[in-house]
Amino acid sequence: MMILKKGRRAFTLIEVIVVVALVGIVGTAIVSMMVPASNLFGRISDQVETKMKAGQIMQTLVPQARYAGEMVIGSDLSKVGSETGKRYLYASGGRVYLYMNGAATDLFTGDFYDGCTVELDTKKIENNLMEITLAVALENGEARSELMTSVRVLNTQDIGGTEGAVLSYTWNDVPVSTGS
Repeated sequence: MMILKKGRRAFTLIEVIVVVALVGIVGTAIVSMMVPASNLFGRISDQVETKMKAGQIMQTLVPQARYAGEMVIGSDLSKVGSETGKRYLYASGGRVYLYMNGAATDLFTGDFYDGCTVELDTKKIENNLMEITLAVALENGEARSELMTSVRVLNTQDIGGTEGAVLSYTWNDVPVSTGS
């Protein structure tokens, strides 16, 4: 025989429903605060990814431009390979290529570009000083980063070409002043 102890009671159906409703309200409030935070985290991650890739590409491009003896840099693909002996640094199809000795080489692996596209633009500032602008964007359009840097080309005294399209320079025997 079972004996009930005095003072002990069970939950009523009303109490259980109230507790479930309160847990639901609190849970909904917590989730509604976490969703925007999660979306913000995703946007920040995308922005960081594009900035890191832009930095890596720029670290590769600057020495290529600064120390090359003869190079054409830009986005006009009709110029690629037109002058023998010159190196061509260009962006096409969202990737960066270096063309030399009759062959184009992608400067980075396919995995590097995963979900990103790259645009390259150049501009002559003066004599042997150029400006390189690099834009890296996610293909989904969520994030875009631009880097711009000035590069003093050490193997020439003058850069020629149309601004914004192609800069071309050739090594000269004249010593180059790097400025101080």
